[in-house]
Amino acid sequence: MKELIYLDKDFIYSFITQINNELTGTKSTEVQEQRMEAKENTLRQQYSALNQFEHYLLKNSSLVNFNEKKDSEEVTLGSYIKFTSSFQPINFDVVQKMINDKFIKFLFNKLEEAKNVEVQNILEQTLTLEQRTVFLNELEKTYDNMVGVQKNKIHSIKDMLVYIKEAIPFSSFIKMNNCLIPVKDSYLRESIEELAFKYGSGDTSVEITLIGKITKKINKKEINALDYSNLVDKQPNEILNKFLGFPTNLLGGFGLVTANNYIISPVAMYFE
Repeated sequence: MKELIYLDKDFIYSFITQINNELTGTKSTEVQEQRMEAKENTLRQQYSALNQFEHYLLKNSSLVNFNEKKDSEEVTLGSYIKFTSSFQPINFDVVQKMINDKFIKFLFNKLEEAKNVEVQNILEQTLTLEQRTVFLNELEKTYDNMVGVQKNKIHSIKDMLVYIKEAIPFSSFIKMNNCLIPVKDSYLRESIEELAFKYGSGDTSVEITLIGKITKKINKKEINALDYSNLVDKQPNEILNKFLGFPTNLLGGFGLVTANNYIISPVAMYFE
């Protein structure tokens, strides 16, 4: 029994309608009416449409078993795949909300508490006044440096999140093994935040099944560290290519993708 967590209803009903119309010769005006009717559907009809879609792909040998082919060079762009794997829900809006002033204050309070423990240890040691002063000064410098490093990292992450939200047309993703699946929140049966809370970060004991279309295979150039120090010397097309690859590079910086990973446009995701 399938338990849907994602279904692109607009796509799947359009696809099914086209198949049926090819068989019956329905006119374009009737196609539009059928699409409007399809949007007012029951959950049973959604399952039926998904099963019909999957059956059509299998019947026409158009559905790749990605569990067998995910490391193969034979999988081509544009192929429909079926893939079962553990998964990790990701939402950049949620991450951005989490890294706020309260989080920063909490983090630095923890550092301050750790520093105070070290101070107390020094004060309890049998030391001369000069030795104690030296140790305390060194400790203060060490923790000041740690705070500075943490602040820079946090600000860098916040800037990266802002850029990603502006440059990438998706805030929500699901990571499955070597696939990154951008999802439209309106097609999720539960919010991405609920999925993340319920199932955590890639727990291998919980798996979902994906049916979707391969739209991109990420190359090494998109993932390698990009050098923007000499843009003045480059041709306009080279500059454009660098900027076009930058969003994918940032996703790589967060560990979401590596070279030879796939971007998948999802049709459906469900528990079995």
